Amino acid sequence: MEYSKRLFINSTVLQTLTSVYKEKKDYRNATINARQLEDFIPYKYQYKKQLLDLYHNTQDTINVKTISEFIVAMPIKKPSKEVDFIKEEALRNL
Repeated sequence: MEYSKRLFINSTVLQTLTSVYKEKKDYRNATINARQLEDFIPYKYQYKKQLLDLYHNTQDTINVKTISEFIVAMPIKKPSKEVDFIKEEALRNL
């Protein structure tokens, strides 16, 4: 998958790599790919939540606070219970 990322980058490759590294408990590489995914598609709550969870796993409190502040400030384009849940969790981190 890392090789395919060098040839062709898209959200599916980045999401898959993030998931694989997370399952292997390689949080450093999972975080790298999650950040790239979040940069690639910046206003998707699901990707921000995934990055927030990885920061929690690595106990990176500075980035937990930073990403939480960003999530809380993000506008809601399509209301849903999942978005409400993510925003509530972000608020609890502040």
